[in-house]
Amino acid sequence: MAPKNLSHPFHLLLLFYPHITNSLIPLNSSLKPPPPNKKIPHHHHHLHLHLPPGLPPKITFSFGFLPYPSDTSFFSAAVILYPSSTPVWRAPSKSSPASIQFQSNGNLRLIDGSGSVIWQSNRGVSVAILDDSGNLALKNATSTVIWDTFSNPTDTVLQSQNLTTCSKLRSGPYSFSLLASGKLTLNWNDSITYYNKHGFKSSFSANQSLASPVLSLETNGQTTGILYLIDASLPSPAVVAYSSNYGEASLMRFIRLETDGNLRAYSLSKYSGSTPSAEWSAVEDQCEVFGYCGNMGICTYNDAEPVCRCPSQNFVPSELNDPRKGCKRKQEISDCPMNSTIRELDNTQFLTYPLKQVASNGNEVFFEGFSACRENCLTQPSFVYFISGYQSPALLSTSFVRVCPPALLNQPISVSSNTLTKKSGLRAGIVVAVVVGTLVGLVLLEGVVYYCFCRGSRFAAEYAQYTLLEYASDGILPGQIIDFYKH
Repeated sequence: MAPKNLSHPFHLLLLFYPHITNSLIPLNSSLKPPPPNKKIPHHHHHLHLHLPPGLPPKITFSFGFLPYPSDTSFFSAAVILYPSSTPVWRAPSKSSPASIQFQSNGNLRLIDGSGSVIWQSNRGVSVAILDDSGNLALKNATSTVIWDTFSNPTDTVLQSQNLTTCSKLRSGPYSFSLLASGKLTLNWNDSITYYNKHGFKSSFSANQSLASPVLSLETNGQTTGILYLIDASLPSPAVVAYSSNYGEASLMRFIRLETDGNLRAYSLSKYSGSTPSAEWSAVEDQCEVFGYCGNMGICTYNDAEPVCRCPSQNFVPSELNDPRKGCKRKQEISDCPMNSTIRELDNTQFLTYPLKQVASNGNEVFFEGFSACRENCLTQPSFVYFISGYQSPALLSTSFVRVCPPALLNQPISVSSNTLTKKSGLRAGIVVAVVVGTLVGLVLLEGVVYYCFCRGSRFAAEYAQYTLLEYASDGILPGQIIDFYKH
């Protein structure tokens, strides 16, 4: 049953029966979210129509308001995958809208509680239509699509939708792009690229020129759980990734950039209300996602789950209820400028710019002996911050962080054997071989030279990365060691 504040209950928030191909949203329609103090079950925060008796349940789409999981009092206008109540497109908004209006001039807009416009399509159209593929389109009098959600994605690509080089997926500080070269990139704050791969193995050459590449979950009208790169210059669609359940039928599939910075492929049954399950992720090791644990946070694993903690007991969480918000010093370096010291972090690496990015950004880059570099970094006032760190017994690197004395240790965290293989559940033997191979290389190479790579920074968002142990997938040179000092 539609609530009283819905002026056109059968047009504004629409679900599709099996025998209906599309539904129209008429001009002069408006919709409001539930009252903030009214207790409504989560799946009723958006309106839906019930299927007639005797018809099997089916995945459908609706358009309306949906609360954010982190704050159920904050609503956003969204295209919603039902019955799982999964948003597949959200209208850009920094404040909770009070109503959705489809004006007589064809402008679709969101209005806040004061009557101010917080987002609008700015398109004069004749009709809005939400089709059974999940695309919300605005059309003019000749039925030409003027604007649609498939061409303006937010964080999700549905199985009938293509991602082009003109669009980006965004989720918080993270973004995902398809480059003209065919590479897939994940970025933090549009500045740090922490994933940059073709992601597929075929006859495709990295130097090959592409005409107009797109990413798609569908080829020849079929969706089998394979993510493809499609381009006119390729003899056939190139496989980017296989879902763990590829080939299974009767599944609805989509890819999404999550708030944790990882791109994942999901599936759910077309004939049940099951929650979408993740079948593939771009970054296999969640701790390699840049900024996952926030400023001065360290990512590690507790059994199989990534957890965020502070570098040492010289730090405290920035927000007690959200460890992903990073850490802050108990005492700032400015309070002990002439008396700061170094806290050594074993089995830890700081994630940051690649070396060439550091140099190109006007930072000072130099190599020198370990002790000299350590002393130089200790005395430089700019070496204060880092953003993202990773700690694991599989890492042989040592990192250093600057603190006010005394330099305190962290309480040990219980780590299972799963931690050593979190890079990929299928690579346990590879990881062990890598560690053993590296240790053998250390024995053979007696005269190891330790390098330290330092750089200056003008603000906290810039910092340095130094990798001691390359991962199994990237290749390791036995005996190749880079010790580093960081802020």
